[in-house]
Amino acid sequence: MEKLAAIFKIDIAELITSDDKGLFLLIGANSGDNTNYYGNPEIAVELEKLKLSLKHTQELLLIKDEMLAQKNNEIEALKSLLAVLQK
Repeated sequence: MEKLAAIFKIDIAELITSDDKGLFLLIGANSGDNTNYYGNPEIAVELEKLKLSLKHTQELLLIKDEMLAQKNNEIEALKSLLAVLQK
């Protein structure tokens, strides 16, 4: 919950209070990535969309890191080739 509050830049108390939104969260330590939502189904749908978006963003960051590593490897290979050609 603290991470969600940080992401949305709100106080954790705002996440806990429902303001008559009919939200009930059941979060268990043994549930893995699963969280059960009871109450407003629109909130659950929006949260699932955000989870998918976050997962996609994380995948894109991994791809970016792989591409940067590949670019750096290619630069080093070109530097080596240039050094050999300049001899």
